[in-house]
Amino acid sequence: MDFGKYKFEQSKKLKEARKNQRGDVKEIKISHAGITARDLQVKMNHVIRFLEHGDKARLIVEFRGREQIHRNKGFDILNDMAEQLKDVGIVERRPTLEGRRIVMVINPKKVERRESSEKAKDENAQDRSQAV
Repeated sequence: MDFGKYKFEQSKKLKEARKNQRGDVKEIKISHAGITARDLQVKMNHVIRFLEHGDKARLIVEFRGREQIHRNKGFDILNDMAEQLKDVGIVERRPTLEGRRIVMVINPKKVERRESSEKAKDENAQDRSQAV
């Protein structure tokens, strides 16, 4: 077998695998635990958009200085966000404390393939009825 041809085929397979690969990790930072409800809703909308696009979302609450005392507020924020996002995503990693920040990772829910296959069946049935 020709080695050049083999390398070319391998590179084509890698390109195809990268094209079909889905889901980067998007990161949302909440700069402090005293975030307002509207700011939190804006961040939530970003996370929802990321999850619907098929990307993972990493949520981070950072603490500075005296904010370290109120770590429980950070856990509460992330747990509330996880509760609100349960329709769109699944929590991969529960909120954990890593130094001066709390980190949580959310995966998107799987998109059901049945819908697309049902649409294809309906289209095939319509084509058959028109042909008859």
